Amino acid sequence: MKTRFEEFEIVRIPAKGITGTIVDVRVGRDSVPYYIVQNDEWGDVDDPDACNLGYALFDCTAEQLAHVHEPDE
Repeated sequence: MKTRFEEFEIVRIPAKGITGTIVDVRVGRDSVPYYIVQNDEWGDVDDPDACNLGYALFDCTAEQLAHVHEPDE
């Protein structure tokens, strides 16, 4: 199973029930890659971890994400 994610890949955040698109990847001070996921649905979400700017944004680690379509390898 692939655990690496790519920019503009469609992913799920299973714990939040959100499907979205990775719009940016950054490496934190802890040297861990963080994926910024934009919710596919318009509107604010009731989540303290979300940045609500129309399409909510979430900072996630790879462990918090799941592939919507398992890549061919």
